[in-house]
Amino acid sequence: MNSEEPLAHVHSHSDVDLPVSRSHKRNLIVGVIIVFVATFVGIISTFPSSAAIDKVSRAAKQTIDFADEQVPAKVDSVTERTCDGQESISEENQTKCKYVLFDSKTREIKPSEGELCVKNQPFLEDESKPVRYCVEQSFDPAGSLSPKFEVGQDVVLTYRDSGGVTSQFRYQYGDNDRRIYLAVLFILFLLAVFIFGLWRGMLAVAGLITSLVIIIVYILPALVTGENGLVVALSGGAAVAAAALYITHGFKNSTHIAFLSSIGSVLTIALLAQIFFTVANFSGFVSEEASFLVASGTGIDIRGLLVAGVILASLGALDDMTVTQVSAVSEIHNARSDYKFAQLWKSAVRIGRDHVASTVNTLALAYVGTSLATMVLFVIANQQLQWVANSEAIAVEITGALIGSIGLIVAVPLSTALAAYAVHQSGEHGHVHDHSDENDAEEKKQDLQK
Repeated sequence: MNSEEPLAHVHSHSDVDLPVSRSHKRNLIVGVIIVFVATFVGIISTFPSSAAIDKVSRAAKQTIDFADEQVPAKVDSVTERTCDGQESISEENQTKCKYVLFDSKTREIKPSEGELCVKNQPFLEDESKPVRYCVEQSFDPAGSLSPKFEVGQDVVLTYRDSGGVTSQFRYQYGDNDRRIYLAVLFILFLLAVFIFGLWRGMLAVAGLITSLVIIIVYILPALVTGENGLVVALSGGAAVAAAALYITHGFKNSTHIAFLSSIGSVLTIALLAQIFFTVANFSGFVSEEASFLVASGTGIDIRGLLVAGVILASLGALDDMTVTQVSAVSEIHNARSDYKFAQLWKSAVRIGRDHVASTVNTLALAYVGTSLATMVLFVIANQQLQWVANSEAIAVEITGALIGSIGLIVAVPLSTALAAYAVHQSGEHGHVHDHSDENDAEEKKQDLQK
């Protein structure tokens, strides 16, 4: 017997896949393919046509005053003078108005639509250039909610060319133009992800962008056109989970287990949401936007919208939870290859308990943050906590947070059990790997002698 121990197989576990036997790998891939096919069928059967989207859009515009276009502009001038139309009122009783001229960056304002610009008049420097017109709008200078303007400030105007809108009211102030700040912040986000996450972090960003595309291209239009909310939520949720996991982590055993575990948790969330949103008799009118959607005659499934919201809100944490648990099983297996299924499961679940505690807290606080303004109003009204919680606007958030948390909790034992079973059944436990053929031959010889 050699006095020196054989060199063990040493490697980094950050990108190492779970060891799975061929039969179990085949079973995992079959399971993933089944989910993929079901997701594809669900998306195809509920994918809205462009004609259906156009029909909903036309119906909505008849009841909701949507702008036809957003026009970027700059503040040309800000003046304060007596409000128009007060010529017959005595001077001491006249009120002041703040008049703002907006200079469009992309459209030429017609004389009938505005007033002469003050700051930006090209003909002052070059007489060959035409006179420029700006949109004029008045604001209450003393109003607490009145926007603050400075010359040169970037804003967005709304443009309406619908019947009944006179030319002088076609352009209206809409909002500040924040696109450049959002772009800068997104670049900083990408830099931070790349510096600390390198290419794996950039793959995560690619998964995020793909998920957003799925939401914008499929989930939102399908819900708006009145498709079955539960089918859309499950199909879209599975597609989002697949994009986030496979783009970031690759097509391998660990990702298969994390994906199937996420789908199991999503089904749990969908079932609970469908049950409790029904028995608790939620109408779905938890916001002004939801009321507008119903009033527009789009036929949207409001309850399905609630279910989809809970699923999408939980997916990010679910993916993180399942990937972490599969990685925990992998690391424990590599450290203690002699562990059986029960030992692997118990050790990994202990790690999962701490993760659940922090993630549930994060999810609950995220829901609280989205309804904070509503909660403040209830506090101002001096209402008891039980009635605050009972109000639909708050009860929906509480229900969503609790259902999402249950789904996260289910994800821990589910993903841990799948990973531990796959590792235990792989046959790669109870011994240490050795790359030395001579040592292997020596050990076999000694076994034969015994």
